[in-house]
Amino acid sequence: MTGTDVLEPDGLGGGGRTSGTEEEQELRVLLRQAAPHLAAPDDRMDRIRARAARTRRRRRAAGLGAGLTTGLLAAALAAAPAIAPSPSGPGALGAAGTGARTPVPNTALPSPGPEPSDAIGPLGPSITFRLFPELVVNVPKGWFTQEDGADGPQRGIGTLANQPLADPSTCPSGQIPCLPVGQLRNAGAVVSFRLLDDPARIDKYTGQNGPAATAAVSKDCGTHGGTRALLGYRTIASGPKPQVIELSACLREPSVVAVQQVQQVLESVRAADRSSPSAEGPRG
Repeated sequence: MTGTDVLEPDGLGGGGRTSGTEEEQELRVLLRQAAPHLAAPDDRMDRIRARAARTRRRRRAAGLGAGLTTGLLAAALAAAPAIAPSPSGPGALGAAGTGARTPVPNTALPSPGPEPSDAIGPLGPSITFRLFPELVVNVPKGWFTQEDGADGPQRGIGTLANQPLADPSTCPSGQIPCLPVGQLRNAGAVVSFRLLDDPARIDKYTGQNGPAATAAVSKDCGTHGGTRALLGYRTIASGPKPQVIELSACLREPSVVAVQQVQQVLESVRAADRSSPSAEGPRG
């Protein structure tokens, strides 16, 4: 059966054919009637509402997550200066914007008793030593002095230190020079004098009156905790020929002041003026 047959059930000829427009309208009617009409599900609106509610919940959750992330990031940035590790080292800066350096704690081992006296200032009174009274030297204020053993000025004349001195009898026999000082403290300094008796060294150092120079740390100095050594020489006119005095200094982590005081002591070395009895003996 064709569409014409459906529209012309009685086999009408051309004279009974309807127009094309009417045929199309009737065909649409027939097709609508032939297609079953499906009713909408009863829970269709409930499903739509549930879907809309889920969408709203997802949007709210996404908004809360973004807000929480932003808040945490802002809090972390604000707290960063407080939780950042403190820089260490000599060039570390203190509070932000102040440019102040953070003090570094002193890690040196504490030593018993008072710290050595190292305040720079004018030298104290002049003294002489029993083993070589021709020598006069000025002692920094607050320093300690001591005669050396009775083995002669070539083995040791006397000792100065910016901390209390120990008994010189504790020095090993034959050790030149010996530092009767126990353990040096931080910024500690001990100065020893002796008379040179080697002709070659006397010729070498006669007239050399410059400042004390850095020297190798001796075994004895290192045993007492010394980390730096200084050597200096002074020629004094005493007797028929000049005499050369050797100054040896042992220092531990010395301050600038301690080094300057050693240089002051060396510069004060001179021959005794027999006409002036003003020089004192060593002080304990």
